[in-house]
This record gives sequence, C-alpha cells and structure tokens, in this order.
Amino acid sequence: MAATLHLILRDPQEAGDLATSSLQLCDKHKFPQFAALSRIALGRARAELGDVHEGIELIREGAAETLATRNRNAISVYLHWLSEAQMFGGKISEAIESVNKAMNEEPTQLYFRPENLRLRAGLRFKRGDIELADADFDESIALARRMGAKAWELRTAMSQARLLAAQGRPDQTLAILADIYNCFTEGFDTADLKDAKQLLEQLGA
Repeated sequence: MAATLHLILRDPQEAGDLATSSLQLCDKHKFPQFAALSRIALGRARAELGDVHEGIELIREGAAETLATRNRNAISVYLHWLSEAQMFGGKISEAIESVNKAMNEEPTQLYFRPENLRLRAGLRFKRGDIELADADFDESIALARRMGAKAWELRTAMSQARLLAAQGRPDQTLAILADIYNCFTEGFDTADLKDAKQLLEQLGA
C-alpha cells in the first residue's frame, strides 16, 4: 500500500523499492494475493523509470493473478497503470484500449474514474481527437468536484492547461487551475502542487 501511495505521489523510485520489498516478503511467506498487487505496483514503477517492456509484463502478470482469485477490487486502477505503462512506450492505441477497459470493467468504481478520464483525454489529444479530449477533461473535473476529490481535480486542470497552452489557448483553464490550487492549505512539497505552482507562474497567473 505504501508503494501504491508513492505511485500516486509520482515517486516511482520509492514505489519500486517498496514494491520490491513487499514482493520478497510475499514470496517468502506465501502470500499470493499480496504478491500479485506488489507485482502490479512494481511494474508500473519500472515502466515509468524506463523499463517499459518489463513493467507491462509485470502489470499483466499481477493483474491476471489478482483476477484468478476473483478479486476485482481496484481493477480500474491496475488497468489505468497498464495504460500509462503502454503510453510510456509510445503505444497510444493500446493505452486507449486499456484505459477504456479500466472504465468499463467495473463502472461503479468511481474513485479512480477522474484519473481514467484525464489519462484518456491526454491520449486522445495525442491522436488529434481534440474535441473528445476536451470532453474527457471536462467530465473528469466535473466528477472530481462532485466527489470532493481536489487532488484529481488539480491534476486534470494541469493536464488540460498544458495542452491548451500548446494550442495557444491557455486562458480557458487558467482560472480553473488557479481556483483549485488556492483551495489547498497543505501538501505544497508534493510533485503535483509544485508543478501546479510552476505552471501558474509560466502561464502568467
């Protein structure tokens, strides 16, 4: 679980180290369910650190082991991580397929859905599907607001602001990003809040 937290905090090195330690304990004491989850987290970390092929294989292996136990809890998260790993390797079509599966496999699992929508928006943008990307960004922010998930709302606003700035349309999300950022009273040492501050400064807010 600590490895999962560090993945969300965008610290793949620490996440990988923690997942490795967890996997060693699981193998030693025969905890197959937790070994599968550790393998998934380790795969996601390694993919971001540059070993994309091994990362994808670890995620697939861990997800298959998890589903074999009929445990579908957090499947939308694991498929999201698979999609990100595929994106790191430039496999955009495969990444879109995986993130679509993440949203369709367990549609009632909403806690990671804003992130899934944000990821799909960025992938669609890479393919030139601008209108579909904008719709996903808007839905992600709207859902995050209904959930009170400020971290997801901030992350989506940053992604959208970067892509709109690249199109010469930075003003459309600048106010939204500033409003969300100003809601935070702690966590300013985290990667997302550091990036949000830097992005606001770059865009002239």
